[in-house]
Amino acid sequence: MNLLLPPEVRSQKTAMELALSQRLGAIAPDLGLSTTSLERLQTEGSGPLLWEICRLVKADLTSDRVWLLFVGVAGLFPEPDEVRSLQRQLELVATAQVHRVVLSACRDSAIRYRSHLTTIRVVREQVLVDVNFSARTGHNSGVQRVVRETARRWSVDVQPQFVVWTDNDRSFRDLTTAESDRLLAEGPILDGCPITARTEIIVPVDCILTMIEVPQREECASLSALAEFSGNKLALVVHDMIPVVSGDMVSFAESDRFVEFLAVVKHADRISGVSESAASEFQGFIDSLSSQGLTGPVVTSVPLPIDTPVAISRPGVSPNKDPLILCVGSEEPRKNHHAVLFAAEVLWREGLRFRLRFIGGGSASFIYAFDRDVKSLRRAGHTIEVLRNVGDDILLSSYREASFSVFPSLHEGFGLPVGESLALGLPVITSNFGSTAEIASDGGCLLVDPRDDLAIASAMRTLLTDPACLARLRAEALARPRRTWDDFSRELWAELVLPILEKKNE
Repeated sequence: MNLLLPPEVRSQKTAMELALSQRLGAIAPDLGLSTTSLERLQTEGSGPLLWEICRLVKADLTSDRVWLLFVGVAGLFPEPDEVRSLQRQLELVATAQVHRVVLSACRDSAIRYRSHLTTIRVVREQVLVDVNFSARTGHNSGVQRVVRETARRWSVDVQPQFVVWTDNDRSFRDLTTAESDRLLAEGPILDGCPITARTEIIVPVDCILTMIEVPQREECASLSALAEFSGNKLALVVHDMIPVVSGDMVSFAESDRFVEFLAVVKHADRISGVSESAASEFQGFIDSLSSQGLTGPVVTSVPLPIDTPVAISRPGVSPNKDPLILCVGSEEPRKNHHAVLFAAEVLWREGLRFRLRFIGGGSASFIYAFDRDVKSLRRAGHTIEVLRNVGDDILLSSYREASFSVFPSLHEGFGLPVGESLALGLPVITSNFGSTAEIASDGGCLLVDPRDDLAIASAMRTLLTDPACLARLRAEALARPRRTWDDFSRELWAELVLPILEKKNE
């Protein structure tokens, strides 16, 4: 019958059969098929091999084996309902028909996501690190900085396997050279586009998957199934619960994505907060899982360092310019930048002279209102700069130039701009609760109620008019105990990954 098909169709069918045979051969040893049987069945074509593997899974029907079988047949990671459905069908079907059930269960996803030509490389008993967003884009906010600084050090010290997601968001693959450079190279970070002609996917078996950034919404269902069913262990760095706890200050899409992420978190094995405050937020969520009959992951914390991306010394502020007040952070409601603008206007009307510089991007909906207020103050003759999409060189030179920084955030997981300022001996005005108050406990900060605009203005006035107070805070900042990205990356591995490795080796 194949001879009646057009040549291009016959070629496509042959390629599909070869890819399926390769995938089945890759997973067969982990499903109990001996090497001798595998070699024999591979000479008979993909059909007999598929039936034998399906028979073995049905004979020992556990969720991790069902998960791996789905991956082998479909060429992508299943979602939770796909694993549950296939396991139920395998329980009920007669052994003689088991391969038909599996093909039917996997067909729709394989067609929809075009994974029929995918091949597999099984990775066993390794630590994988998902670095998808940081490797594939040039975005460089706080979370991406944590990912890149940690990955650079882990790549040397512990050498895990870094992975990103395929373009269909349904499986892992290797990084391209450009993505590896974007993740690991120091210096300017070039933006990129997801160009991936590769058809080989990475399938973890008995591995530890570590994630430092929140996954994209499209990846969460497959991640949730991997965590719940695959037998791999999941270790997560968690930054904050802002999209839920402070959902009124973020977009609906961000809250929606985070709810999907929480379905991954509840099946993780271990999570580490970037501050005690962040860990406490997630512990509250984990404690609520008992109502679902789940215990959830172990919660710990490894606070981010008080360090800068590049080691530099901080020269004095030039006496020939009005003092610079620096405000670093994305332009979104919780960062409270409108309060900083108000406080600045109060002080300018009092006759104080200073410059104000904001560094950070944001979505168009949030930027519009902010830019409108900035333009109004500029028309009144005040010096305000707004810098977006700038590199670390501009950021660090701004820290050097500033008299102090202002960070009155309404909700933070950590607050990297506070830590970076203090690491350079730059005093900070910041919020008197949560993670920023944790950071401030070692000195160098003035704490304010970020919901009190006049309190922010008062603190800014103090540092503009009281040289002794400013000098004292600078001395406190420089005297703080130093904790570097090297320290953080070592502690994170020891606290997040090593306990899982040790438990696996018991």
